[in-house]
Amino acid sequence: MAQSVTDTPDREVTRAYTGEPFPRGELTPRPADDAHGTRLPVPHGTTLHVHRVLAPVPGNPPLPRAGAAGHVACGWPGPDGVRLHAVLMTLDAG
Repeated sequence: MAQSVTDTPDREVTRAYTGEPFPRGELTPRPADDAHGTRLPVPHGTTLHVHRVLAPVPGNPPLPRAGAAGHVACGWPGPDGVRLHAVLMTLDAG
């Protein structure tokens, strides 16, 4: 949600995950930053990639690249008022 504008959940946010449930318990990931974002190793040999630069895509909802085990995507208003959409996070399989 855009909390600076409203407290209403944004129904345009989408998410998907096709892998095994993650185990409960403590997890202390060691993040790694690069020019494209932050990567966090998580259980099952997967890595959560938080994208640093959003690349708008034409699809709504936007879909992750082939082979991704999961993702979070949303839309936002562009500077010209046109609605833009992108994948914010991708869960990459080991």
